[in-house]
Amino acid sequence: MKSSGLFALLAAIFGAPALHAQTATPVWATRYDGPASPSNADYAVATVVDGAGNVIVTGQSIAANGHEDYYTAKYAAADGALLWEQRSANGFANSVAVDSAGNVIVTGASTDSDYYTVKYAAANGALLWEKRYNGPANGVDGARSVAVDSAGNVAVTGSSYNASGNPYYYTAKYAAASGALLWEKRYNGPVNFSDEARSIAVDSAGNVIVTGESYNSSFNSDYYTAKYAAASGALLWEKRYNGPGSDSDSAYSVAVDSAGNVFVTGASFGGSFDYYTAKYAAANGALLWEKRYDGPGNNEDGAISAKVDSAGNVVVTGYSWNGSNNDYYTVKYAATDGHLLWEARYDGPAHNTDWMGQVFPTASFLALTADGGAVVTGQSSNGTDFDYATVKYAPPAGDAEGDGLQDWWEQMWWGTTDGHSAHDDFDHDGIPELLEMAFGLNPKKSDALPPVVNEGGYLSITITKHPGVTYEVQTADAPAASAFSPATTTVLVDDSTTLKVRDNILIGTPPARYLRVKVNAVP
Repeated sequence: MKSSGLFALLAAIFGAPALHAQTATPVWATRYDGPASPSNADYAVATVVDGAGNVIVTGQSIAANGHEDYYTAKYAAADGALLWEQRSANGFANSVAVDSAGNVIVTGASTDSDYYTVKYAAANGALLWEKRYNGPANGVDGARSVAVDSAGNVAVTGSSYNASGNPYYYTAKYAAASGALLWEKRYNGPVNFSDEARSIAVDSAGNVIVTGESYNSSFNSDYYTAKYAAASGALLWEKRYNGPGSDSDSAYSVAVDSAGNVFVTGASFGGSFDYYTAKYAAANGALLWEKRYDGPGNNEDGAISAKVDSAGNVVVTGYSWNGSNNDYYTVKYAATDGHLLWEARYDGPAHNTDWMGQVFPTASFLALTADGGAVVTGQSSNGTDFDYATVKYAPPAGDAEGDGLQDWWEQMWWGTTDGHSAHDDFDHDGIPELLEMAFGLNPKKSDALPPVVNEGGYLSITITKHPGVTYEVQTADAPAASAFSPATTTVLVDDSTTLKVRDNILIGTPPARYLRVKVNAVP
């Protein structure tokens, strides 16, 4: 490279080992047993984390009069202490979301079979507004999922019965301040039989994505996913998935990354039910990758919820048969190709049924935390009946971002026999991942090498150093690798964290000079 502003940055580094799944660590757990006497079943069905890390959980709880109520609670981030709780009489909560101000929106079905959506104030849970929807057939209508766009507008989806007595997707978008209806959309599948939306998400532009199940011409259910325009609800694209068993396939959750790519997950039959997770391209819904999971009991496994972190990795949770009963099972997949980053199982204190979605499978049993961990909720047997059980996981030790890359120096220097090489580019940004690590970058996120700076006619570069690496400065009169030799350059800074070097030849002064920083491993 010429001395017009770029260095030849070449790495002489060992290959990295394979990334191995770690086990996440519980931070706290809390349980809630409702007021019914004698004790009765309470079901947590949805959770979300606000901007301060506080956890909001909603679900169903039996009131003292024996009626089903929405029950919503807000817990402190650090220790799970109760901040506030609210009950809404006569209903079945299915999903919860939080807006940028921390206000909480819950949706579900009232006991008289309408959509029922309610918005609570962040500080104390006070009621801000509520909305009901009764479909044209005056049948059974129930919202399953809620999402909030960047403007605070609220989108809900679920199922509403048509005149033929069959459910169809019904999706509505409400105004942030008052809950006024902005638009609504219905979807009736190819055989006019049974179509049930289970989950909703919004992208950064406010477009709305819904997923669920829709019956095909063989009268088996498929995943059905649709993307609607933010302003009008116009259909942008739609996708169907029929699994390897050409049998029942039901999507339960949808999530969107910062680029608008779409993740769906659920249960797909292939001899038994497995987790099935797919990633679709933002623009047209093209399949980018897909993953299946069959648990240790080789029986019924169903993914219920998916969320995407800031790096585009996806966390999926649900229930998995361990051979004798169900556990919570949570897994994190890498953004680029879906490989496993970490996994965790939860078997409650009674070592009995731990479940998500026993009443209605819904999409909000999962929330992500800023440290790369996750919170999951559902119902767990105490030996007599079911309680809410909420578990918070931290990412594996030494993995501050929860991206599966534990301590970076261990990943670099553990060994060279795993098939990785210095040319591997995990995030496809054109920079080998080991070079990114050595230069202080994150190999799991697209980035750029440190810039070369013209400082008074000299070229300089500043590198954030890591332990376990030495940096050798070399110069040459030509760009060929064989031409480089130890340099006579100025080292401006060289301490435990930073290396800054400067070429001694002024830009534009013949002969043309080249400078490279060679990255070396310490055995």
